[in-house]
Amino acid sequence: MTLAVSAGDGQLAAPGAAVASAPVVTARNASGPVAGLAITFAIDSGGGTLASTQATTGADGTASPGAWTLGALEGTNVLSVSASGATTIRIRATATIPTIPLVTDASVPRSGGVVTVAVPGNPFNGLTLTVPDTAFATPAVISIATKNMRVLTLPAGYAQVGPALVITNSQGTATRPMVMTIPITVQSPDTALATFFVDPATGTMELLPITARTTTTLTVFSRHFSSDKMLKLASARIVPRVPGGPSGTPAARAAGFSPAVIIVVSVPTATLNATTTTGFAPGRDDWEFSNNGSILEPEGICAGMSISALYYFYALRGSGTLSGRFNPFTRSVFHSYTNNGGIRLASVIQADADQSILRQWSNTVAALSLVTGVPKPTLFYQALVMAMQVTHMPQFLAIYGTGFGHAVVAYGSANGTVSFSDPNDPGLGRSMTFANNAFAPFPFLSRGGAPADVVNRVETIGASSMIDAQAVAADWAQVSDSTIGQTRFPKAYLQTFDAFTRRFVTIDTTKPVIFTSRKDFFLQTKCPASSCAFFYLPDTLINTWLINESGELISDADGGFASVVLNRGAQRFGVVEFAASNLNGGRAWSRFRQITVNYQPVELAPKVPQIKPDSTIAFIVTSGELASQIAKYVWEFNDGQASVTTTTAAITHTYSTIGAYKARVTMSDAADRIIARDSTTVTVASADKAYSVWQLDTLVITTGGTVSTPPSNNVPGQRAVNEYNRQLAYWQARAALAASARPTLWFLGTAATINNAVGGYTAGLYLSDSLPGSNAGRDPTLAATSIAPAAVPGGAADDPLLSASWLVTGTPPNGGMLTATSAPPSQYECIGVFRSAYYSAAITFAMNVSRGNGTITYTYRDLTPSCSRPNAESARWTLTVSFKAKRVL
Repeated sequence: MTLAVSAGDGQLAAPGAAVASAPVVTARNASGPVAGLAITFAIDSGGGTLASTQATTGADGTASPGAWTLGALEGTNVLSVSASGATTIRIRATATIPTIPLVTDASVPRSGGVVTVAVPGNPFNGLTLTVPDTAFATPAVISIATKNMRVLTLPAGYAQVGPALVITNSQGTATRPMVMTIPITVQSPDTALATFFVDPATGTMELLPITARTTTTLTVFSRHFSSDKMLKLASARIVPRVPGGPSGTPAARAAGFSPAVIIVVSVPTATLNATTTTGFAPGRDDWEFSNNGSILEPEGICAGMSISALYYFYALRGSGTLSGRFNPFTRSVFHSYTNNGGIRLASVIQADADQSILRQWSNTVAALSLVTGVPKPTLFYQALVMAMQVTHMPQFLAIYGTGFGHAVVAYGSANGTVSFSDPNDPGLGRSMTFANNAFAPFPFLSRGGAPADVVNRVETIGASSMIDAQAVAADWAQVSDSTIGQTRFPKAYLQTFDAFTRRFVTIDTTKPVIFTSRKDFFLQTKCPASSCAFFYLPDTLINTWLINESGELISDADGGFASVVLNRGAQRFGVVEFAASNLNGGRAWSRFRQITVNYQPVELAPKVPQIKPDSTIAFIVTSGELASQIAKYVWEFNDGQASVTTTTAAITHTYSTIGAYKARVTMSDAADRIIARDSTTVTVASADKAYSVWQLDTLVITTGGTVSTPPSNNVPGQRAVNEYNRQLAYWQARAALAASARPTLWFLGTAATINNAVGGYTAGLYLSDSLPGSNAGRDPTLAATSIAPAAVPGGAADDPLLSASWLVTGTPPNGGMLTATSAPPSQYECIGVFRSAYYSAAITFAMNVSRGNGTITYTYRDLTPSCSRPNAESARWTLTVSFKAKRVL
């Protein structure tokens, strides 16, 4: 079964009047009209009433609700019709008030002109509309009409003065304000006047800024005359516009701009003292960042902040609060720099509004030499409070002092005190006072880098009259898709230091995470010539701030790199980029972005492995989450075999020859960029038991004792002198060598055979000038001195210096301490007086798995013993070698 409209669709009638013909519907099924069917009629939108909401179809299948009276406002009215078993249908009618043409299709050239109403007897006779030079790029076609529309929703005490104006303009928003002088009949000085846009289609009203008032005229200005250009409330009643436009007035020109309906409103001035609120609250409905400016607008973005906050409150506040929106670092003391979307939005709006609105509109109006019988501060105050009382919405204000202009948002008033939100002091409400036809001067809160001052002039701008609301809406849409300001701000790029190539490389910020195997992270920002040519030389470093997840500034670099020591795992950072400026301490905000850096140390295992010849060792790399970024592993074994490339983190390799080999793995991503590297030293030896070899890479030699020059006047003492000189020469020569060629210390925990040498080495610590395999298979080969608890096989030129008495703590070589001291020989007899000499050695050596440090101390003594004083000493001298060592085997 189906329902269809038989009559009464698409009718026109005045608001509150019944349509000429009652609507009729017909019910049908496959057999024809359906009789006796219950039909339900209901008002769907637009308001109004029906004679009946229920009807039953007759024999011809038709039914009607009777008279349909339209709603009280202009616009589309919709009636819904439903029945059991049928799809609901709708009937439409338009409520419209006829208009009376006053000026039809007046052409205004690009150079500007004046449109005048000359209709004697009409209330608007003598009205003038002035279009300034170059307000539009092409000529404008303007029509003016009037109609007896009444706004029924004005607050108590308010009255509409005369009929409504209807202005149609073929152009959209002008670059300079158009000025309209309206004839008025209100004479009482105790009556305040204001002019409002009215949009019947959405039920919204907006103030037209006022600039002059006499006993017979009211002068206002606006950059547009189109209901399409008004700010739309998020809760506005949106209904389709009148098809074809109100009778007698074109609905839209080629550009598609709907007419503007304008009314004049009056109110006793005493009514303005009442407490007025709009619902706007600082800390919720304003931005959280301060008016520090940007590279696009280095002198400040107060107008952009105020306009964008107004637009959000009017059209988008259903999406949540504005303060902190788009800012991931709201708890940071640096939150004024971390809202990339908000700062860029305010900067773009400021740049678009700065010259065409805030700096030119007053000049345009002033050029007309208008005369006002009411002081301008009074006009501005009265219009401001009337706007808030009529619309219940915040208003845009311009405030001025000596050499500065500033934009704020007014959101309430009470008995002459106006509350406003200041971009220089976000989150906090401020106030100004109006009394005796003037605003009392009040302090101007300084923004970053700007001096403090005093505000001595306040001007009411309103809402959309001086703002291109459609352009602001488009800007807001770009915030949502993160494209705001992309074509206006420098296209700077981030770079991080690559320790493998030893240069800074560009970061792919399209990736959600930056992986690194290096704990030290360095970051810099560069700006290319194509984007920053007017500020910099090509690809110049710009200032970079690095903020951690807690919002703390951890590094700032003016023209250099910022740095941080990473913790293991993923960590988020904020990056603030500043370009050069002669304001704000030399910094002009350019961008904020977030980066996530995931530090994963890479470890090649096993560490310091020891194997026998022809043994196979299994290598494996652990790299945590970094493994997901590794595309290939290149293994180098340094034993003469070719490197091997794998896609896995494990490999086996067989070493055949005795020696020490540095095994290394290099990891690269899919773009063949090196992202990690690690190595380990493999010891291949035939030792029965574990041993370790340490190379002395730092040597410090000191001498001392009771005499500065060792004595040489007796045979026994000469032996000690010779030994001292030989040891000193040896260590001085070794200290002059490169670290890789310096002596080695060998530690054997037990007796061992090394390199299949004849005989064996007893447990102990040995000093050698060679490494395994480097001295004909016999290692260690003694240097000038051996440090051992027993003689080395093959003998030595000198006696061993240390006894077999060792003090060992810990578990060398992985970690522990070795100490040993030789015992002085008993070289005296109790027969008269004779001379003797001896020398001793002591060593202390502390180790961990890869590093060690210690001292070797030689003591030489010249004795003159007797029976009663067997150890009488005539001279003592010492040689101390302090060293640091690294483990090589």
